Amino acid sequence: MHDFKNKFECEHCGFDNSTSQEAPFLPFRTIIAQRYLIGSVREFNGDGVTYAAFDTLNNSPVEIREFLPTNICKRDKFSNDLIVNNEKNNLFNDYKIKFTDLWKKLARLRGINNFILVYDIIAENNSVYAIFENSNQ
Repeated sequence: MHDFKNKFECEHCGFDNSTSQEAPFLPFRTIIAQRYLIGSVREFNGDGVTYAAFDTLNNSPVEIREFLPTNICKRDKFSNDLIVNNEKNNLFNDYKIKFTDLWKKLARLRGINNFILVYDIIAENNSVYAIFENSNQ
């Protein structure tokens, strides 16, 4: 998450700025909460995706975990909202509550060694985003 000296490639990691993020992930350079800039996917599994990201307010790299259960929802490519598959609303909402509760519990563990430091939890785009310390720092 550095400034590019040339137009397309990061000299630090080799990221090609001319590429696009694959669906169903958020597009590169999406802004969450008018603050967090989305970068590339770091990890994806059943409940969500982790992005490399940048906190534009604190001018620092962070990671963002997005609630994204692709087996019961898809992303609207125009609004970035998650759209729940037919008759899966209750399941989606239950999972979203559990995802949010987990990250709130992790956030309360602030100050305990060997736990990630959770900075923020944001509900947006019919999803939830947990912003936490960059593991590469």
